[in-house]
Amino acid sequence: MKRLLLTSPLWLLLLLTACVNSISDESEEELSLPTLEVITRSTTDIPYPLTVYAFRTETGELMVRQAVNEGETSATLNLPAGSYHLVALAGSGECQTAQQPTLEDVITFPANNRLSQALMMGSADLNISGDATANITMYHQVAAIDLTLQEMPSTVSSVSVSLSTLCNQLSFNGALQGSVTTTVTCSREDDGTWKAARFYVLPGSGKQLVLSIATKSGEETLTYGYTHAKSLEANTPYQLTGSYHKGFTINGNVTAEGWNETQYISFTFGTGIENDPTDDTTNTSPTIGELPSACSVWQGHFVATVTPNSDGSQAEVLLLSLQEWQNAPSEYNTSGYAKSLVNSYSEDDYAGWEIPTKEEAKAIREVCGNSNLSTTNALLQSIGATPLSDGGKDSNGNTIRYLCEDATATFTWDTATSNSISKAGSKRSYYLRGVKRITVKAAE
Repeated sequence: MKRLLLTSPLWLLLLLTACVNSISDESEEELSLPTLEVITRSTTDIPYPLTVYAFRTETGELMVRQAVNEGETSATLNLPAGSYHLVALAGSGECQTAQQPTLEDVITFPANNRLSQALMMGSADLNISGDATANITMYHQVAAIDLTLQEMPSTVSSVSVSLSTLCNQLSFNGALQGSVTTTVTCSREDDGTWKAARFYVLPGSGKQLVLSIATKSGEETLTYGYTHAKSLEANTPYQLTGSYHKGFTINGNVTAEGWNETQYISFTFGTGIENDPTDDTTNTSPTIGELPSACSVWQGHFVATVTPNSDGSQAEVLLLSLQEWQNAPSEYNTSGYAKSLVNSYSEDDYAGWEIPTKEEAKAIREVCGNSNLSTTNALLQSIGATPLSDGGKDSNGNTIRYLCEDATATFTWDTATSNSISKAGSKRSYYLRGVKRITVKAAE
């Protein structure tokens, strides 16, 4: 069985220590001023300089910021006691920010709506009153795009590709804004291919990705369009490799530590081509000997629920991913990131996984959770998958809850821990499991 392995995210460890600045004047009392020491550790390259911002939680006011340059191991922030929202930002050299930003202010992309280096950001909330430790996870806030066109007609003198509709602003609190288009010019290589240097864009502002490929031959410019049913996701690399004759394909393999796996989207462009934005090349209707049962292992996958039709000839099967993600942010913390983790996942030939809805989470819990949880975990472990958590504590000391409803809500697998589907928070991380709906047909 082929499984998707995600690389580990980049971690920044913020070590909070306290110190006392003594005032020797006998007429004044000692003033205690905590010191925040920022230590950066990573398994991948950071686009330095990295800047740490400390905003007052109550007002959003910027209290202090400190740059960490390449080769430096730490930075020290002196802050009064209180509650703070910390933001670590890297790769923003091409962007515009306010001289004295607030937490609500935005980081604006340049006029061409793209970057030549990856923008990374992470955040944490903490109350400074003495010694404390906080962890910040740095995520790529952008999608990485590589573009190559092959077998273009020899008469073509220039090629450009436009991507829309994209966001072009990111606030310090993680919210995305804007609805823009970016256009890149390709250059002809010695081998006859047309390429654009890698560039980075914010995720899409809508539900679709629109591509326009413009080719110029002499005085004539022809433009070919394609609409894909999904928008670009943050922290995801895309390799666009296409041919005028054989089709234009987003596929291949981009290896970049800290990034999700590449998404696979296939489509064609050219004269007379009509594209269906709802097209999905994933095989979702296999024919099998007999229908699987709920809470079972079937062909190396875990079947959560089964809904047969009236005559039992076919059924809608809801698969639960074998992969589990921990420390996943909610939609209110890092917009689109949890969704991108699941969307880029695949098991064998099954791609296009999603975060479960509230209704799906309840249905799976009813069949596979509570008193059946031990059976479920035994089945998962029998095929080498991570078992589900029954509501213990995560690495940060929080009760383990799983994301659902597009990462805006959370639940547990054991109603003895919590029977409610609750709104997700913006300050903590969660566990995450994906689901995939397929239709299976019983052999006649």
